[in-house]
This record gives sequence, C-alpha cells and structure tokens, in this order.
Amino acid sequence: MSKHFLFFDFKCKENCNGCGIKCYRGAFRCGKCRFTLDFACLTLPHSALHKIDEHMLNLTCHDDKEQSYCDICEQERDPSLWYYSCSICDTSAHLKCVLGEFSFLKDGSIVPFYYYKHNRDLKFFRKVEGYPECSYCGKLCQEEILKCEKSPYAIISFAANVIGVTKPKALW
Repeated sequence: MSKHFLFFDFKCKENCNGCGIKCYRGAFRCGKCRFTLDFACLTLPHSALHKIDEHMLNLTCHDDKEQSYCDICEQERDPSLWYYSCSICDTSAHLKCVLGEFSFLKDGSIVPFYYYKHNRDLKFFRKVEGYPECSYCGKLCQEEILKCEKSPYAIISFAANVIGVTKPKALW
C-alpha cells in the first residue's frame, strides 16, 4: 500500500491498484508514485467476517503466489489485486465474494419501484431463509434479494444478474 499522501485527481484515468478497474471519474492518487485507488477501494473495511472462516479476514494488498484462488467462489484470483485473507487458516477470497455485490446496502433498504417496473417499492435483504424462487428468473435465491412486502411471490434474486444489466418485466 502507498505510504504517501493521497489526493483526489479529477482527471485520473489509471487502473485502481486495489481492484484493477479503470477509474473514469477520477481517483485518489499519490503525488510521488503511480499508486491509485478508486473510492470503493479507499473505503473498504480493513477486516470483515465471512462464514468461510471462523476468524476475521484482513484486507491484503499483495500475494507472492503465482496462481491464487478464491476459497469462496473457487475461481482464479489475480494475486496483484487486493483480497481478504486469514493468515491463521490460509484462507483467501475476492473482495466481492467476502463483502457481497451490494456491501453498502443495509437489510431493509428501499429500492424505488421504477427500477423494476413494479407498482410498489421493494426491500433489499442480504440473507434469505428457505431459498425462495426468484419471480424473475426462476432460480432459487441464495443470497441477496429484493422483496415486495405486499406480495409474497414478488422476489427478485441478484443471482439473476439483473442489477444494471436489464430491467426485469413485472411477473406479478
């Protein structure tokens, strides 16, 4: 990690050193080196809990291994990008696998109806009991969902990958 003072550069178009994503709307940079962070990586928690490990997972910025894998999704992980790890158990995982896709949304947050062509606002929930069926894609919801309080059948699973890609048609 950079040990220099970071400033916000509105014109920065570099890749973030934390996640590797190109910063199109500016980024926090070091004036002495090319270290760059986007806002999401700048505000990441230094440690987090996840069911994959009994210990706190610590934000880690470098891996010496040539090939690394995420212990949550079991996909290859770029060792040059930030990740969460447990040094006791030798567990490592992608940032999004530990924090979830919507790490800054609280359970019960209201999502306005116009995002999903639903006539009522929907509520966000991180964990779901009983794995309900998604009323958009038909898959079983295992993680984050949107749910209508008025209708027990109106559930949208984020596994359907509908956020930011397409707006689902009302099925209820």
